[in-house]
Amino acid sequence: MQRSRTGFVERHGIPGHLKLVFLHPGHGGSAENLTPDAYAYLGAGLLQDPGIMLVVTAGPMEEEMARRVVERISRPDRTCLHISREGITRFTEHIAFADLWISGSTGPLHLAGALNRPTVAFYPKRRSARSLRWGTINEEKNRLALQLEEHAEDRVELDRALGLIRDHFLSPSCP
Repeated sequence: MQRSRTGFVERHGIPGHLKLVFLHPGHGGSAENLTPDAYAYLGAGLLQDPGIMLVVTAGPMEEEMARRVVERISRPDRTCLHISREGITRFTEHIAFADLWISGSTGPLHLAGALNRPTVAFYPKRRSARSLRWGTINEEKNRLALQLEEHAEDRVELDRALGLIRDHFLSPSCP
């Protein structure tokens, strides 16, 4: 895994000391999700931490959405776009070295959970789609499940999510 991370970091010109926070705005249409603007707002908020490199990921069919997120974050020095074109096995290798994975309830989220990577997941408020039913299987300390409120695009809700993410995974007392 270390060799894979080293190669990824070198290929994308990322300083090796930065935490890699993967932000995956795509969802394949399987569940409600945040908008690209909401993901961009979260990404920009996370970049207030100088020790983070944001890696916005997407599958081949999600490239346009991911590009929009990167453009709206407007921090090319601290944001990298990674489109997975080498298949799910290779993408899983990348997920395996993510210091934090953030996405809606989608396949890559569950791969990150199965690899016990720290995850932040946004779940729809619908009873049939909540984290109790569709949650990840990583250790409890490595997961944060957030329900999408009716007005999840509201900055108050997004700021609340940012605070929870920082407290759970990015504060100085976190590993």
